[in-house]
Amino acid sequence: MEDLRGSETEKNLYRTFAVEARTNNLYKMFAEVARKEGYQWVAEVYETVGANELAHSRAAYKKYLDKVEETKENLKFSINREDEVADKYKEYEKIAKAEGFEKVAMFFKELSEAEESHVDIYTDLSDRFENGGIFYSEKPIAWVCMNCGYIHEGKTPPNDCPCCGYPKGYFKPKCDVK
Repeated sequence: MEDLRGSETEKNLYRTFAVEARTNNLYKMFAEVARKEGYQWVAEVYETVGANELAHSRAAYKKYLDKVEETKENLKFSINREDEVADKYKEYEKIAKAEGFEKVAMFFKELSEAEESHVDIYTDLSDRFENGGIFYSEKPIAWVCMNCGYIHEGKTPPNDCPCCGYPKGYFKPKCDVK
């Protein structure tokens, strides 16, 4: 791949990524409305075209801009990204308050809190990578298969689910619902 850095083509690829990613999300919302109004076929069309838009954004960002790394690096990126966005929303909250838009200010406050919780989630996952891997616990815990719900007790999940046969990658630590 040629070096695109600093070129108009690089800028256009970033613009393409932004437009296609945004359009994908818009079409998901439009599909929700169509489904709610009883237009299942229209919703399906929006979902299908939205998936096409995701493929376009993926090609621009991953294939041509080469911006998607391995999971370990993506987690670190995500921590920083969520932290930056949380800070931006705090600024947006102040602006909305100053302009007298209390409901919008509360929205930005809640968004900031949600983004901060995302930082915690990604930090936990990143720490797991650093401390022995995503599929390791210092003490035995319950691991649940995300495909069939099978629960395994141990420091690690099984290589394959004894119930459905799905690989280790489908196991996650079980969360206790109280």
